[in-house]
Amino acid sequence: MTKGIINQKLFLAASIGFSWLIPQLSQAACGDPATLIASIQGIAAESPVSGEIHTIEAVVTASFQGDDELSGFFIQEELAHEDGDTASSEGLFVFHQDTIVEPGMLVRLSGEVQERFGQTQLASVSEIIVCDSNASHAVKSAEVRLPLESADALEANEGMLVHLKGKLTVTDNFNLGRFGEFVVSNKERLMLPTQVVSPGMDAEVLQNENDLNRLIIDDGNNTQNAEPIVYPSPELSAHNSLRTGQRVKPIVGVLAYAFGNYRIHPTEFVRFDDNNDRPDSPNFDDNHDNRLIVASFNVENYFNGDGLGGSFPTSRGADSYSEFQRQSMKLGRAIGDLGAAIIGIAELENDGYGENNAIASLTGVINTHSYDEYRFINPGMDVLGNDEIAVGMIYQPDKVTPIGAAMTLEEPPFDEFSRQPLAQLFEVNETGMKILVVMNHFKSKGCSGAVDADRDQGDGQGCYNATRVQSAARLTEWLDTISPTPHKVILGDLNSYAQEDPVQTLEDAGYHNLMDDDDDYSYVFEGQAGVLDYALFSKSMRGMVKTVKAWHINADEPRVLDYNEEFKSATQLITLFNDDPYRSSDHDPVYIVIKLKKPHHDDSD
Repeated sequence: MTKGIINQKLFLAASIGFSWLIPQLSQAACGDPATLIASIQGIAAESPVSGEIHTIEAVVTASFQGDDELSGFFIQEELAHEDGDTASSEGLFVFHQDTIVEPGMLVRLSGEVQERFGQTQLASVSEIIVCDSNASHAVKSAEVRLPLESADALEANEGMLVHLKGKLTVTDNFNLGRFGEFVVSNKERLMLPTQVVSPGMDAEVLQNENDLNRLIIDDGNNTQNAEPIVYPSPELSAHNSLRTGQRVKPIVGVLAYAFGNYRIHPTEFVRFDDNNDRPDSPNFDDNHDNRLIVASFNVENYFNGDGLGGSFPTSRGADSYSEFQRQSMKLGRAIGDLGAAIIGIAELENDGYGENNAIASLTGVINTHSYDEYRFINPGMDVLGNDEIAVGMIYQPDKVTPIGAAMTLEEPPFDEFSRQPLAQLFEVNETGMKILVVMNHFKSKGCSGAVDADRDQGDGQGCYNATRVQSAARLTEWLDTISPTPHKVILGDLNSYAQEDPVQTLEDAGYHNLMDDDDDYSYVFEGQAGVLDYALFSKSMRGMVKTVKAWHINADEPRVLDYNEEFKSATQLITLFNDDPYRSSDHDPVYIVIKLKKPHHDDSD
């Protein structure tokens, strides 16, 4: 009897009863001796019988046999046949598409034991016999909880049906659009270690704890950029987001291993709570009088193609004029809704201050979405430093007036590494108070070109920490020499988390940081949240500052909801985009609320 005929009879048997079919099969019948899955899995990462042919009889727990799926199904030993050893798994992945099986079937099959990308599986399957079409009651899910006891703790459950329990939280959604996966942690989102503890040993300990407190939830689709994106139900869209920080109900699925990580492929509906809804507006106080809002916003490479409708792609940012329009709409809404009187901007194209340059273009877009007019600060230079990107500053002339020329610092390390700062003295129109605002963008943590003290020291601060410390120290020295007022605000993306040396250097110089609580963040990197964007203020303003907060419109959102058009279908270009503030950048804007009062003396004294 050929395999094709057998398969046809199997499908017929599954629908009308199959007991009559078994005696006609060429191989051993259901119930005959078979290899236990536990002996195939063993207690190590690799199977002790890899390369051998074995016959197994087990229950199908999940099927992902489609061309776009995992090209196989998961099986698990019946409870009555488990070996009782918790160190060995009772589940196994079968790499096979030809014979379609359904969850709940008890099947008998033969194949070769293989290791594929770190996962034990059965492949080259010769024949599948359906022994029972309703055997789902014969298996039980294994309970899994985070944090794990060790990095290899899940090996004992590889291939099994599992029930992930606990108070789960989405801590990473970076690959939701690309690979259909998100990451959960136990209790709260994971915080970047040096946001909450000191660099060095404390950071290392917390990083190890974080590494054991995360697990990927995967949609079981093997294609990239799948459509639809199934999480959250019914599908991800610009109006139905899955934000980091959202709670997740316990998850039932099969445990797999791929691409260097364990992951659960859910077999039941995944439910999310609405505990981290999108914020409609910044959380200012209700009193609109006698206050000044100052903000910092990293706009993630705003390059306008050398003028309206100019040439694309540029070296960074939008790849086409269409993408640029989408980026502009989102940023215009975000900054217009932020409504701060003074806003420092990071990651602008460093192309000057003419009417067709990036800062002018962005200001014009903002003015189409803002109730108040914005103007930009022109430092009177062709460009600000020699980097591709620069900082900038915009302001509302009905609230503040620039006093004198803008200032910058061109000496090391701002001549080569950290972008040049931009400082401007303002007078508050309502009260006459003077305030010096300086926007910054310190050197990133990337290691390209790093030498000597700028190499990664293994303390959690990344590369170029020495340069960032030097930048912080030189910045405060400079501000002491140029400021005619004691009221100073340091804004910007400092590429340094709250407990790291550069921020501590600024605090030691007398600047106060209110973005250092255990739950503060403006950026999420590899599923860990922390503050990179700051609004620090001088000692003279302690009684004036009511709050410093991030407006969480970007860091929590999946990157696939941004302005980019690549890897999206014609339908997704519409459904995944909206001209709202959400995912207008990868950084959250940070704002400081200053209570105004008329000065009792001349601030320039």
